[in-house]
Amino acid sequence: MLGHSVGSVRRSQFSVAALFLLLGFNVGTWTSRLPDLKLQLGIAADDVGILLLACGLGAACAFPLTTTLLEKWGTKYLALAAGLILPVLLIALSLTTHFHFAVLIMFLEGVVCAQMNSAMNSQGVAVEIVGKQKILSKLHATFSLGMLLAALFSSQVMQETELINIHFIISGVIILLFLVFAYFGLLSQELKIATKKPSGLLLPAAGTIWLGIIIFFGSIVEGSMYDWSTIYLFEVAGATKE
Repeated sequence: MLGHSVGSVRRSQFSVAALFLLLGFNVGTWTSRLPDLKLQLGIAADDVGILLLACGLGAACAFPLTTTLLEKWGTKYLALAAGLILPVLLIALSLTTHFHFAVLIMFLEGVVCAQMNSAMNSQGVAVEIVGKQKILSKLHATFSLGMLLAALFSSQVMQETELINIHFIISGVIILLFLVFAYFGLLSQELKIATKKPSGLLLPAAGTIWLGIIIFFGSIVEGSMYDWSTIYLFEVAGATKE
């Protein structure tokens, strides 16, 4: 991994940031239209909870597959594959009127988001090592920026049209543009870190368990905020789409 110029490292940093931005933009796009998806599917609030649960289950179930794909394809090509699938899932979600099909789409959304999440964070760590500069906190802030941009874009689109499919098609194109920008600057060579492979099943350390518990409850708070906030604003607070 030696021999990277300052310019190439900077390009890689912007490329990884684009991955975080596009994933945040993707999540922010469908969460901003949850009230409209709820109406399109003709479902109640508890069914929306099932949709969101399907997304979470998809993410949880994805990790064994993600580990295999990371070893087989590498982070760059896994990020590319996930980035190509995300717009397809967005458009499919905007077109379906069947609840069970929507649940399947949201499950796949969770799977693909988990794969992109793993790939882009691995790229971020690699760029940190190559560039000898801590950037992961900035990258995670870029994810939030992507969600903010998606919310602003959604507000603008809904002033012009209420059609979800038009909104999601345009958003899908934007995601692909982010992906094209990111792809050519991503690191192709994987970092090889010497580790001893365990000979049998190992239980996690106490510190790992506590960290997992903290992340679990933190994820519940975070998910509640951006998954349910739009429905609260529209149905409880009486906010307009503009």
